Amino acid sequence: MAGKTIYDPAYIEDLKGTIDTTRSGLDEAFRVLEDKYAGHGGLWEDAEANGPAETFGLLLGEMRTTMTSYLENLETTAGNVTSYRDSMTQVASTYNFNQFG
Repeated sequence: MAGKTIYDPAYIEDLKGTIDTTRSGLDEAFRVLEDKYAGHGGLWEDAEANGPAETFGLLLGEMRTTMTSYLENLETTAGNVTSYRDSMTQVASTYNFNQFG
């Protein structure tokens, strides 16, 4: 996103792409953790030795909820930035300014 401004549509598309990539990566990370700790596989015993597995599961759920909320907030922000940019472009067009696009 270097060299781009919020008035550049490519900036918003890059931001949305970053959000999508982050969401996909987090989903995969949580899936791997859940697969390893949800069953009674090799890492299950490690979780029990280090503390109640139920506590780990609750923590994992809280992490997922927090990160999902964070990504939703980023998506809302990207939408707000797009709306702001579009509004400023409309103002610039109305008053014949060219610095907004």
